Amino acid sequence: MSTGTVQPGAATPIQTMITAVSRVEDVHPALRRVTLTGPAIGDLVLPGPEAFFHLLLPPPGRATLTVDTSFTWEAYAATPEGDRPRGAYYTVWEHRPASAEIDVLVVLHGGVATASAWAARANPGDPVAIWGPRTAFAPPPAASRWVLCADETGTPAAAGVLRARPPGTPAILLLETDTPATRQPLGDLPDVEVRWCYRRGRPAGSTTLLPDALADESPGPDAFVWAAAEHEAVAAVRDIVAAAGVRRAHRSLLAYWRRSAPTT
Repeated sequence: MSTGTVQPGAATPIQTMITAVSRVEDVHPALRRVTLTGPAIGDLVLPGPEAFFHLLLPPPGRATLTVDTSFTWEAYAATPEGDRPRGAYYTVWEHRPASAEIDVLVVLHGGVATASAWAARANPGDPVAIWGPRTAFAPPPAASRWVLCADETGTPAAAGVLRARPPGTPAILLLETDTPATRQPLGDLPDVEVRWCYRRGRPAGSTTLLPDALADESPGPDAFVWAAAEHEAVAAVRDIVAAAGVRRAHRSLLAYWRRSAPTT
């Protein structure tokens, strides 16, 4: 749900922009939409349908940013631990250049020093630096069908990716969430079969729902398989597509987080 994306192969500069929270909205109790605004966002051109940024947030216990537009990861490595910004990567859910705004959808899963915890208490005016934009999307030029798998963290990217598929290409979207009440918005996805897989109270990252659903689909060598979810789930998906003979150029499998590590 973004505008102003570039053509494939075009270069988009990675930069650090200073923004602020303009509003927050609870989509449901476990998902918050955070809108960021800043002058640079109005001129921003996104490099792909699942363009993402790294949100750079104030260190825990601080209300002001410790970075500016000159931020680099080399400087980050040399910064004392207490002054380092915290944050995580998030996909752009919607980009509105006319109002210089972008939206991100943040899963709320507790924690003290995580981006999720920041989003849970975010208020208009809170400062945020964003580093990007970037893209990891490189589908094959032709595929018999698209099969996409995502948990809550990958759902916004999956919805964006599907909007870039060639017209007439069959597609199925396999999505994991807790219950029907925690479904994320998908926007307009014509001619896409959406199948929800519910954990029903089991912890995120603790099930095999996504790989099991993919196995039921029996992707063939010419299918394009994309996944964005917890590390172990993506590893299981990788095994399934390898066993099914899906071509390497037809795989885009991204581990967005690890259950054994602090989630962001």
